[in-house]
Amino acid sequence: MQNKITVIVVNPKSETVESKEIVVEDIAKEVGNTPLTAIEFQDHVMFLDDNGLLRENQNHFRIEYEDVLEKYVFNESFTGNGVITKIDDEGFSISATLSAEDVEQNITWI
Repeated sequence: MQNKITVIVVNPKSETVESKEIVVEDIAKEVGNTPLTAIEFQDHVMFLDDNGLLRENQNHFRIEYEDVLEKYVFNESFTGNGVITKIDDEGFSISATLSAEDVEQNITWI
């Protein structure tokens, strides 16, 4: 049996943010079965479609967080679905500790 982790899925098309339990191997599926890129913020990482800006008819969102170290404000816009996890000391995805509600409060749909 595969280990499941809790992730936060940001879907700009439906303008929803939800917490989901998935197996790590399904992160790409949640993003859209595309090559992935990863953006670090807070003590989490968000996986996104690496080619999102090259695709037509994409939906966008902006997420804003003050970094946990308070060195900068994370304020970027992204294309397509985002999947947020935490990364352990060995570089593996583990369950997110942010709540879907907290993430949603920091998102602007574009």
